Amino acid sequence: ADMVLRVPYREVAGDREVIVYLLLEHQSAVDTWMPFRLARYMISLWNDLHHKGGGEPRLPPLIPIVFYTGREPWKASLDFRALIDGPPELGRFAPQFDIMYLGLPETPGPTLEAAGPVGWALRALQRVEADDPEFDVIAKRAVAAIRSVVSEEQWRILMNFLVSLIAYCRPAGALDRLKGTLAAAARGPTRKSEFDIMIKTSADVWFEEGMQKGREEGREEGREEGRAEGARATLLRVARGRLGDPTSQQRLEFEAIHDLERLARMSDAVADAVSWDDLLNIE
Repeated sequence: ADMVLRVPYREVAGDREVIVYLLLEHQSAVDTWMPFRLARYMISLWNDLHHKGGGEPRLPPLIPIVFYTGREPWKASLDFRALIDGPPELGRFAPQFDIMYLGLPETPGPTLEAAGPVGWALRALQRVEADDPEFDVIAKRAVAAIRSVVSEEQWRILMNFLVSLIAYCRPAGALDRLKGTLAAAARGPTRKSEFDIMIKTSADVWFEEGMQKGREEGREEGREEGRAEGARATLLRVARGRLGDPTSQQRLEFEAIHDLERLARMSDAVADAVSWDDLLNIE
């Protein structure tokens, strides 16, 4: 996901607006084309502002930020000139701009922990592959931080993130084992009701969505396809978060899968998949 924000920038001559372009990079693998991608996005933003501004001769400052949440440290260059295949002396003809980089793998744990509920949620993501004792301690402290959140919307987002992280990225059975820990964050009947919905396993969701679809169809084949449709919808949401959007061909192959057992195996493997092709090769 991307976010484009207008923020005030105070200076001696008066206040002005600066555009902050925040790219949330959820891919597991480092993208060596990141400077090129950002250059395209930035030019597109400036182009829109140019047309909307009636051809004004000046453009607002634009600050690109990459927030990377992958597992491996970022090793690719963020300098556009590194993408140019030519003599170094010709690099001065390539676009040059700074990129603010924020990397979850490189961020010290105490820094995240000091950032409050959101920081603790990110700490859980950062250590999602840790062994059970370490992760359980982090989950417990994350729950304590999230429990104190006043905003219902923020609580819902953070809790749903933590529950989904444990359900889809931790070993099988982790969600059942940590139900009691997670439940401590649900104070009051409203939050408890929402938590009960969040805590359902993916199999429960698939079954209920499939049965609902089957009841609407009123036929056995409708029930079976309904279950598969629900399973695909759930798996698609999770896989997109880890692998990005599938290509048109990959989407066609994915939509053609009706075998619930295969979809369950794909769900179990999505945490370790490195690409859509990798996921689709699971039989």
